[in-house]
Amino acid sequence: MVIILMLAVTMTGIAFLNAGILENGLLRREIAKTQAFYAAEAGMEVALFRLRQLLSNEPSPAETDLSAIVIDIEANPPITDFAFNMALEKDGDPEIKEMETGPYAGLIANIQGYKITSEVTDENSVSARIMGILKHLGKICHRIRLFSF
Repeated sequence: MVIILMLAVTMTGIAFLNAGILENGLLRREIAKTQAFYAAEAGMEVALFRLRQLLSNEPSPAETDLSAIVIDIEANPPITDFAFNMALEKDGDPEIKEMETGPYAGLIANIQGYKITSEVTDENSVSARIMGILKHLGKICHRIRLFSF
């Protein structure tokens, strides 16, 4: 009787130990995924910062200027435990839009979208990918009526 009771207690203990080991592995995986997500977000923030700096000096940058941002981030990643794979490109053609409200109401704006993709992978092949679009309000100009009827 005592042997059966000891066997039941041992089996229960082993089951709890296995459940704990499994939970620990799941928790470590979740932590790694969260770290990868925040690393990808850091890459996106660095790309946004550098793109805004570029756009403040050059309202319509060339593809080579955008590629230089990507190459620099991949060569000097903001977080060293991850391999970064970045992409930065113009999102379609610029759109011409009349500003409806605010201090620029009635003026015409040239709006260009920029698509940024930040993908990271750690040494255990845990990865995360974030994509975003920045809409840059380029040149603003007055609409001049050539003819009025």
